[in-house]
Amino acid sequence: MAKYKKAELQQLMKKSDFCMMTTIDGRGRLASRPMSNNRLVDYDGTSYFFSMMDTNKVKHLKNNNNVTLTFQGEDMLFIEASGKGKLLTSRAIMQQYWQPELSMWFKKGIDTKGIVLIKVDAKELRYWHKQYEGKLKV
Repeated sequence: MAKYKKAELQQLMKKSDFCMMTTIDGRGRLASRPMSNNRLVDYDGTSYFFSMMDTNKVKHLKNNNNVTLTFQGEDMLFIEASGKGKLLTSRAIMQQYWQPELSMWFKKGIDTKGIVLIKVDAKELRYWHKQYEGKLKV
């Protein structure tokens, strides 16, 4: 039974700082890891994550760009965003999404050698919130 419209679900997602990013490795296996959603950004169906170019998730995305993001919100809310990932290395684009808190992982900010921005464009959102569940196209 669906309860939320897209705008309501997007507002609830904004409150979730971390999610699990799932990619597909070279053998077709699923691989997940926690990623910061930089809670301060407005969710419009696209998520951005900073990473290093030499990580497994980046290797996976180069071979298969299918991505699922799983968020856990307040009050038993779970949201799954499925879509496509893209690697961005433009300094100007990275500057738009940089948050000072990210310096704990990237000591030189966007000047950190090997830094990359992962853009995930969701095509579909699925959610579960207590007795409700639903699916929305983004």
